[in-house]
Amino acid sequence: MRKRAAALLAVGFAAASLVAVTASPAVAAPVVACSKATFKSDNVKKTSTSVISVCTNPAVSGGGAKLVANFKNLNKITAKITWNNGKGTTSYTVTQKAGPASANNCKLTAGKKDALIVSVGKFVSGTGKAGTALKGKTYKESLCVPPSLKLYLKPGSKITFG
Repeated sequence: MRKRAAALLAVGFAAASLVAVTASPAVAAPVVACSKATFKSDNVKKTSTSVISVCTNPAVSGGGAKLVANFKNLNKITAKITWNNGKGTTSYTVTQKAGPASANNCKLTAGKKDALIVSVGKFVSGTGKAGTALKGKTYKESLCVPPSLKLYLKPGSKITFG
């Protein structure tokens, strides 16, 4: 009787564990997430310089970074991030697409919503602690584009790395 009770208890624990694992899959947090950014684009040189700040994981991010993107070829946008406090660099290529209208909470300009674009990239190389921690990881940001082309981070969003 004891063996049977122990076996049923073990089966019960195994089933509960399986239910717990399948009911709540682990979602990995990004290695770094930044909640502020400023953007300055040069449409003649086809470059954009951003200052990223309020970043998590300062051991990797140094708390922020400077991002320089080259968009001479819109089919192959490249970017390099130099992380603060000597944490290294990361380089990646970017693809952009229009964000879904249902997720567009960009500001209104002249009675019309600013465009939403989603940028995604994959880190291909880097140096230092950031380069090691982020190599092979993804980059994602949602940007609002007003007619003035003075980009801003989509309200409530973060730039994520990982």
